[in-house]
Amino acid sequence: MTGDDDRALTKEDLKDQVRTIILSQGNHFIKELLRQHSIKIGTTKKDFAKNIADAIEDGTLTQEKIETWLEEVEGWGNQHLYLFEAPTVATAEVDGLLADSDHKNLVGKGQSFDFPEELTLSSIVCDAVGLSLIWHLGKEGWDRAKSKDYVKKIGLDRYRFGAYRQRMDRSVVRFEWRFADKHCAILIHRNKDIDHDQAMAIVWEVVQGFGLCEKPCARLSLSEAV
Repeated sequence: MTGDDDRALTKEDLKDQVRTIILSQGNHFIKELLRQHSIKIGTTKKDFAKNIADAIEDGTLTQEKIETWLEEVEGWGNQHLYLFEAPTVATAEVDGLLADSDHKNLVGKGQSFDFPEELTLSSIVCDAVGLSLIWHLGKEGWDRAKSKDYVKKIGLDRYRFGAYRQRMDRSVVRFEWRFADKHCAILIHRNKDIDHDQAMAIVWEVVQGFGLCEKPCARLSLSEAV
């Protein structure tokens, strides 16, 4: 989030960064960050923007809190791990294969704040150590909100309506291949709405499209990989 030098952002820089997140994601996801820190959200877009700015100004919402929230979903915890044999392509050829692909614009791209409704390749990192492919996905969930329940009479009958508040969850799927290892891995964020077979099929379709392998690599057990 802070660029290559991990510098501290000014409050104005931080506000600009939040605006970037909202521009790409809408305000759905960042609402969860505000709720985590008991920051008032407001009822209109104007209220929402003002409350975020005020929280940054008074130090309630800091660079550290925003970075931690962004990294929660990008980290290595809370994920399912699947191991496979490493692709057989020569590692020296990987850079060229990526450069010739339809996704070359994602190579070296910085952190993406976009979490679309469909699993989408968002960034590619390739260096002397290995290759990392990252997909983003945004899914809605619903939390029970009993305080918003109400009873209404319709005709001669009374009806009770149970309320649920929309929650937007961010998820990540990764393909990781350290060139020194004889295995690679697919990591899928723990989200019950993600179909793992479907997610892995999407990963392998892209990996094969790069020319890294002709078919999905053979699955390994953890004991076989260590």
